[in-house]
Amino acid sequence: MKLKTIAAAFAAAMMFAAPALAADRLFDDIFTSHMVLQREHPITLSGKAEPGTRLDVAFAGDGRKVTADKAGRWSATFPSRPANAEPVTVTVKAEGRSETLSDLLIGDVWLCSGQSNMNWPVERALNPERYIEAEQRPDLRLFTVALASHIVPQDGLPGASGWQVASAETVRSFSAVCYFTARDLQAAHDVPVGLVHSSWGGSQIEAWISAAGLKDVEGQAEGLTLLKDYAKDPVAATEAYGKGWERRWTAQVPAGTPGPWVKDGAGDWVPVPAAFGDWNLYGDPALKGFTGAVWYAADVTLTADQAKGAARLSLGGIDETDIAWVNGVAVGNSFGWGTPRTYRVKAGLLREGRNRIVVNVYNSWAAGGLTGPAEAIALTLPDGAQVPVTGWRYRIERQIADMPAPAPWYSINGLTGLHNAMIAPLGPLPLKGVLWYQGESNITKAASYERLLHAMIADWRGQFGADLPFIVIQLPAFGNLNATPMENGWAGVRDAERRVAQADPAVGLAVTIDAGDRFELHPPSKQEVARRTALIARRLAYGDDTDIRLDGRSPLSARRDGDGITVEFGTEGGALTAMSAGAPFGFEVCGEAKNSCAFAPAKRDGTRVLIDVPAGLVVRRVRYAWGGAPVANLYEANGMPVSPFEIAVTP
Repeated sequence: MKLKTIAAAFAAAMMFAAPALAADRLFDDIFTSHMVLQREHPITLSGKAEPGTRLDVAFAGDGRKVTADKAGRWSATFPSRPANAEPVTVTVKAEGRSETLSDLLIGDVWLCSGQSNMNWPVERALNPERYIEAEQRPDLRLFTVALASHIVPQDGLPGASGWQVASAETVRSFSAVCYFTARDLQAAHDVPVGLVHSSWGGSQIEAWISAAGLKDVEGQAEGLTLLKDYAKDPVAATEAYGKGWERRWTAQVPAGTPGPWVKDGAGDWVPVPAAFGDWNLYGDPALKGFTGAVWYAADVTLTADQAKGAARLSLGGIDETDIAWVNGVAVGNSFGWGTPRTYRVKAGLLREGRNRIVVNVYNSWAAGGLTGPAEAIALTLPDGAQVPVTGWRYRIERQIADMPAPAPWYSINGLTGLHNAMIAPLGPLPLKGVLWYQGESNITKAASYERLLHAMIADWRGQFGADLPFIVIQLPAFGNLNATPMENGWAGVRDAERRVAQADPAVGLAVTIDAGDRFELHPPSKQEVARRTALIARRLAYGDDTDIRLDGRSPLSARRDGDGITVEFGTEGGALTAMSAGAPFGFEVCGEAKNSCAFAPAKRDGTRVLIDVPAGLVVRRVRYAWGGAPVANLYEANGMPVSPFEIAVTP
């Protein structure tokens, strides 16, 4: 590429690592050498200095004089520029200090975010060495935001290390979907591309939305209030969360049932193995492969002197979500995969004699439990003395169906934390668009995902630009095949993603139902996902005619037609095709109630699908490819799969 040749001369010696940044920088963390700035958009540089400081800012010879405001913030705006791979230098000077950024390019900047499938690196994608060994793209730049969570918005990025030039060394650990999408975009548009990657595996969408973005979303008010209280008084907020947790548990059990945080109550309590560790290894068949909640309890005896004052309760490692009580009062809760927990026990809570310690541990995936080691589990008294907590016993939680929601201050499954630490510090950075690949961690509450995704898109547009294009990568197939219709959270999230794309002309949907692996949560063919994402990006953000529907060929309507149902898909995209069969399969007809669906035979008719309705069934909804790993064979003429969907039937 022509631009690659221009940029290569300056960048060749700087490809392998991003140097650590000085703590007293004048520029904001996102502004470093090797950056790409968004073309055809006013260029605003910003940073921090002592209030009242006068600064001289120069961009490629064009100068501005600015003054830091009362908060120490400064900014300087320069006219927009077309794409250019000729390196630009930027300098800021302020009363004996100066900072220079070199090798800046003008092009397109994309933000890539989500959870583990977006975070999945190039080196773990399909045939990685084929793409890594000779990789050298001086006009492609990479910026990875370090993992962090915070209860309030931050100005600085966590562990900022700067932009990197794409090379065999730097792409290896970078997001595969993000990177391969950029490669395809550059093949079609000869402009520099900058990629900002900000993802966290296992994260829920609520963590990526600001408090302002969540405040009008149904069901979030209580959590936001508690989060605000936690910022002021963590101990009081922890106790309040514990009381709410207890109320939600109590509401699901027979009246008068004592909470395990108060007394053992009914049920068989079993001694915890001395070695602790993953509960899958306890030798209990009921815990083998178990996902859910387990209660742990122990008693510790203290003298009157030992019970005086505040203390610290160390619980060793826990996987993954816990809430702990001492003598019936919640003292702490957190999230982490095997990470150590230590909680403050306020003065007056401990007492002479027997003290009861209870921990509820919830695990949603693989290993779980109070993992130890045993010597790490103790009460630390005010004088530093430690009292071991031993004699642990456990009981599987079988009394309630729905666990209380995580505390809103948790990192990846709380509210606002990842936005505060990993999105807010980017400021109003001009972008070409956003790639979003997330939803796996929201499958247990799929009904709310549509509202949350709309809220997140609006929230991010408020920060980065009102017309910002979003490309949502729909969840791939994963899980069991189903022989009968059933409710499924994976399908629910996919349909929420489809509905958001259908409702917003600036949102595209990359359908990947046939690009997954039902045995692998992280399907390795990120190249195919990126190919589809790039085709949608080209149409949505560049105006190219890529012969692809932005909404994944969603149905326009489903109506009663004699004894059957006709589903209309519209003419854009041409006639539909049923692969590997003479007719499409995977269609369901449903009544109003849950679990009222039945498989129904269907046939193609150009851009329509005609469905036979079983006798006696009043059909209110039609579903297609509804399940974790559905067998789906309906495609567009261009080879793209039709999106899974649920749609209401009109008379």
